[in-house]
Amino acid sequence: MKIAFEAWGRIMELKKQLIELKAMAKEQIFNLDMDDLIHKMLVNIGTVDPELRDALIYATFIRLIDDDFLTGRQLQAVMETCLDHNHLFYRIGETNSDSVFTRSFSSLIIAAVLEKDKKGSLLPAPLVAKATASGHSYLRQERDTRGYVEGKGWAHSIAHGADLLVAAINHPHYRPEQSKAFLDTVRHCLFKDAAVYTDDEDERLIFVIESLIDK
Repeated sequence: MKIAFEAWGRIMELKKQLIELKAMAKEQIFNLDMDDLIHKMLVNIGTVDPELRDALIYATFIRLIDDDFLTGRQLQAVMETCLDHNHLFYRIGETNSDSVFTRSFSSLIIAAVLEKDKKGSLLPAPLVAKATASGHSYLRQERDTRGYVEGKGWAHSIAHGADLLVAAINHPHYRPEQSKAFLDTVRHCLFKDAAVYTDDEDERLIFVIESLIDK
């Protein structure tokens, strides 16, 4: 009981911190201990609390990434963490479990970092290549294809994984000879066993094809 209460207290503290951050001016955000904040958000990226996961952690990551609050070192650390087996591949293969939220939202953060790197080239080329390859591997292995989960919000693993592929195609390191791999992954997602898409996952997969056509 004590451990559970302490964990709940840390989550509530993080929510309070992120709510306060939304109202902060740029100068105040630069004064934060960013490494500590990143760590706490990554630890809780798969929380089943939809407000904390979607409206606070994900939204904060997007703000920090898009508005240049993170250094190249921090972006690289976020990418490396999201690609590991405790995040993008966390308990991969499970169905109808809460682990999908960690995998799915890790893929969204990877996509955001790739989009940022498209403009600044802050990541080493091997890490970009790993992110692309991991995106293919993740979507092929993901078995939990739920969209909206009652009481817990969006899982949307396939849609978020598709966003990762789109970001990889739009990155300067994309090469035309990679197109077959992207198409094969889309085909694999469309014909997954027992997958029934009801929340626009197929449309998000079409964005992958449209991005390939644009190239």
